[in-house]
Amino acid sequence: MFILMLLADFVLIFGPGLAQLYLWLNLVKGSAIDLPGLLYMGMLPFIAGDVTKAAFAAMLGTALMPKEPYNNESDADKRQNRRLP
Repeated sequence: MFILMLLADFVLIFGPGLAQLYLWLNLVKGSAIDLPGLLYMGMLPFIAGDVTKAAFAAMLGTALMPKEPYNNESDADKRQNRRLP
C-alpha cells in the first residue's frame, strides 16, 4: 500500500505541478528551463515530506482496514495469510 501511495502522489500531484511550473516559467517569466532544472526546482525539495505523508497514510489505512472478513467475502481465506507491518 505504501508503494501505491507514493506512485499516486508522484504521478497525480507532481506531474501536473511540474507541467504548470514549466508553463509558468516559459510563458510568464520568459525563461527557458531544462528537465533537470525543473525537477530540482519543483520536485526535489518536496520528496522527503511526501514520502513521510505517504508512509503515514499507508500505516493509517492498514490500521483502519478491517482485520476480519465480513459475511461471506470471496477473499476471506487470503486475509488469514496477510502479513501486517
